[in-house]
Amino acid sequence: MKYTYIFILIICSLVNLYGLSGEEILENINKKFNSLNTFQADFKQLEQWDLADEESVTEGRIYYKSKDLFRVESEGVFILSNGKVVWRYSQANNQVLIEEVKDGEGVMLPGKLLFEFTTEYVLKDFFEKTINNKKMYVVDLSSREGEEKFINRIKAYVNEEFIVERMEYENLDENKVTFILKNISLNGDIPAAKFEYQKMENVEVMDLRN
Repeated sequence: MKYTYIFILIICSLVNLYGLSGEEILENINKKFNSLNTFQADFKQLEQWDLADEESVTEGRIYYKSKDLFRVESEGVFILSNGKVVWRYSQANNQVLIEEVKDGEGVMLPGKLLFEFTTEYVLKDFFEKTINNKKMYVVDLSSREGEEKFINRIKAYVNEEFIVERMEYENLDENKVTFILKNISLNGDIPAAKFEYQKMENVEVMDLRN
């Protein structure tokens, strides 16, 4: 009995020392987003093209409603999806590109990548880190063995409310991307029109749907 009691104390101390397991962190992230009605945040995206030795910075706002509806806006550009169709508008090109969302490619879309990475990728490592006096969970994930994706590795920084505040990844073209979220708003009102494509006059439409 004495040794059993000591063993239980050791296990309990280890649980307290290491806190949540990686699987529990992912489960809590998933539960959090499944419970959300809406999500809004300002974002900054830093992208480095390794081969060209160039870097770009894009700032904008992301809107999310349910698993299918999201919209990403930046200056002169928006990406909108209803889960089946994606509209990509570029003011510089005066063009709207319309595509179907193909099975297995949804995670490539900005909204899907941020909100569904916990089920699309496999946990490889995790740890806790204090950043700007705030405790963050850092999770490192990769695609499943034998399942190559355009993005095969992701590192996400998650706050204590299990909301992603930063995501880093590298794609098959060896471009490095950092996605930073700020001014996050949960369950606020978002006009329905944000998730509806509004036909625009004098804009070239390229419909790639079959």
